Amino acid sequence: MDGWFIFVYSLVAWFVIMVLALLPKRLPLMENLCVYFCSSILMTSTFSTLTNNLQAFVITDRLDFYFCRQIGRYFIYPILLLVFTNVFFTARLAALRWGTALLTFAALCSVHFSFNLIGVNSFNQWNPVLSIIMFAFFMAAVWLLEKTLAHFFRKEENL
Repeated sequence: MDGWFIFVYSLVAWFVIMVLALLPKRLPLMENLCVYFCSSILMTSTFSTLTNNLQAFVITDRLDFYFCRQIGRYFIYPILLLVFTNVFFTARLAALRWGTALLTFAALCSVHFSFNLIGVNSFNQWNPVLSIIMFAFFMAAVWLLEKTLAHFFRKEENL
């Protein structure tokens, strides 16, 4: 029964990667790589601080849950944010942009709360509202990062 959680989160990760690959209009590769790595670093440092220093999350010692948590931190969360930035900055319709933002926000929160539901981590001095604020901050930070990177890359191309 232990391998099922890894299997399910691996399928979710592959689904998110497939959605990113099937996007019709994507941002340039260099911007995507910068957004991916910066969002991974931001999320890893935030989750590490919340887990180790503030002890807001209590992490289980099970090895299969460790792999599930790593799949979420390094694949699902950053690639969902990458899908969000790609659609948000390339879609022409405002409804599509904001719908993608809400869908991405719901997906980020649902993966995080599923970790809590199955026991990968539990909240200690933390509540769901703080998680919602944290993911809204991540989306705003990635949006601002992409806006800044796009400005610098466009400026470099014009020189």
